[in-house]
Amino acid sequence: MSMAFLREAAAAAAQRSMPVAQARQRANAPQASFKRIDDLGGGLYLCGAAALENRAELERLGIRSILNCATNDLYNRSYTGGEPLREKLQGYKVQVLEADDVEEQQMTNLWEEGSKFIDASLQNGECVAIHCAQGVSRSSSTCIAYLMMKERMSLESAFRRVFQAREYIRPNPGFWQQLRDLEVKLGGAHVPPSNDAAGLAMARLDEELASKKSAAAAGWL
Repeated sequence: MSMAFLREAAAAAAQRSMPVAQARQRANAPQASFKRIDDLGGGLYLCGAAALENRAELERLGIRSILNCATNDLYNRSYTGGEPLREKLQGYKVQVLEADDVEEQQMTNLWEEGSKFIDASLQNGECVAIHCAQGVSRSSSTCIAYLMMKERMSLESAFRRVFQAREYIRPNPGFWQQLRDLEVKLGGAHVPPSNDAAGLAMARLDEELASKKSAAAAGWL
C-alpha cells in the first residue's frame, strides 16, 4: 500500500469541508493569520503555535499528531489566555524537534526524524499538524523537505505546494541552503524560478542567500 494512499486516507474525513474552511482562512488571513491552519493536502497541515489553541478545529480536521519543529517551551504559554498550550494538547501525539530559528541550526537530521514521525502518524490514519512559532521558517522548511524526501518532489514543486497553502512562508537563509543541498543530494536539477508569486518568493530566497555568502566572503559577517 503506497504512502500517498495512506495520506489520502488520513485526510478523507476532512476533505468535504475543506473548501469552506480554506475560504474562511483566506478571508481572515490579513486580520488573524496566526490562527490559520493551512491544508497542504494528504493529511498534512501547517500552522503556528497559536493555531493549536483551537482544539475544536484540530478535531474537525482529523489532526491527532503534532510535529513541533521549534522548541518545547512554546507549550509553556497560553496564546489566548487561561491554561498553557501544553495542557490543551493533552491526548495528542506530540513530537518536538528542538530546533532554533537561526541560520546555524542543522536541520537535515531533524527533517529525517520528523519525516519518520509524520509517516508513522499517517499510517495510523492520523492527520498531522506541523508547526513552529509562527509557521514561517522552521515548520515550512520541514514540510518542504518532507515532500522532497517522501514524495520525491523537486525543491521548486515542494516549495510551490507549501507556498500556495501559506503564502508568507520564508525559510531562513541557513535552512534554504540546506534545502538546496538536499536538492543536490536527491539528484534534482536547479531550475530557474518562474515569474509567478511562488517563483518570485524562491528568487528572493536565492538572492538573500547569495548576499549572505558574498558578505561572508568579504569578511563583513
